[in-house]
Amino acid sequence: MMRPSVSSASLFNLFGSLTLLGILGILGDVGRLAAAVGIDMKDAFSLFEHFNPGQTLPQRAKRISSGQWEPPSFEMSMARKDLRLTVEAGCAWGADAGDGAGAGEAAG
Repeated sequence: MMRPSVSSASLFNLFGSLTLLGILGILGDVGRLAAAVGIDMKDAFSLFEHFNPGQTLPQRAKRISSGQWEPPSFEMSMARKDLRLTVEAGCAWGADAGDGAGAGEAAG
């Protein structure tokens, strides 16, 4: 099966769009957890005045694309613990952890 001819510029545009959609999902999740625990979304988003996760993207992408898996930069056990704590906090405050909202709400 032949692949359709697509320009590199078009593909990189899609890569950028996919990245922005992922960021919207993150903002939706943060905003939703903030609402669930009674914190104003503006206050929750003030985190990003001091913490810029985008700064880590180039180095993480380089590690992934080079196949460098050791040492882990963020171990799965820590990720699972943090995710569990996030879900528990939201549920304790009445959020429904399973309805899939979040990114769509942030995207407006």
